[in-house]
Amino acid sequence: IAAARRAAGSGLLVYPSLGGTLPLIHTLSSAGYKYVGLPLVNFDNNQHVGNENVTIRAVADGIAFLGRLYERLSAPEGL
Repeated sequence: IAAARRAAGSGLLVYPSLGGTLPLIHTLSSAGYKYVGLPLVNFDNNQHVGNENVTIRAVADGIAFLGRLYERLSAPEGL
């Protein structure tokens, strides 16, 4: 979460939620790993309903965020 906050550079919403079920979560948990999901879509995408949508801007912003996040995760603490 700290690395994600640094990567975001501004407000970060941390909300424990998942719109669906993922069988891999149990497998990862059993193996001792933690799962963090980072959606790369707009907040109002209405997944799995008649007016499901995604904006190109949200996907582009998400990809840019992931690049910054990976940089922060690989950097020494405090950077």
